[in-house]
Amino acid sequence: MEKSKRSLMLKDDQARLEALVREMIVGTHINVAQEVVITTEDKLLLILNQNLPKIGRRRDWLGPLACFAASIVPAFTPPFRDSAISNAVWVTLFAVFSVTSLVWLIFEIRRTRTTSPEDALTKEIIAQIKRGNIIRDLDPNWTPDGTDEASEHARSAENKIHDVM
Repeated sequence: MEKSKRSLMLKDDQARLEALVREMIVGTHINVAQEVVITTEDKLLLILNQNLPKIGRRRDWLGPLACFAASIVPAFTPPFRDSAISNAVWVTLFAVFSVTSLVWLIFEIRRTRTTSPEDALTKEIIAQIKRGNIIRDLDPNWTPDGTDEASEHARSAENKIHDVM
């Protein structure tokens, strides 16, 4: 008896929930057409390792900025007490560190401006995966008429990839 009451309550709650969901949903649009790319793990690892240095390059200026900020703080604090190292030596050390970190910061900001945004890099990685000629991407001097065993193995692997696609 108790079990049947609980099951009726659960069914009633479920019916109320379904009615509420129907009221909240204005419309349903199905858009699941996607392009499927099939690749091997080795090829994906090669492409990702090739592009890994480019991925974090957009944030490389944060380290030099932190160093620069930390190095200019002593300029606004009271002078150092003369102990084992004199006040003038400390000021000179922090000035050299400040200038060095400022030059590093400027270098990283200029380098960041020349790198492509993450969206473009993601599209470039996907394009490399779709192209399927990873060997030519990694070694521009590679030619399919190589005579050594490594070139022959690479050529047969690339042919197998193209046969699958």
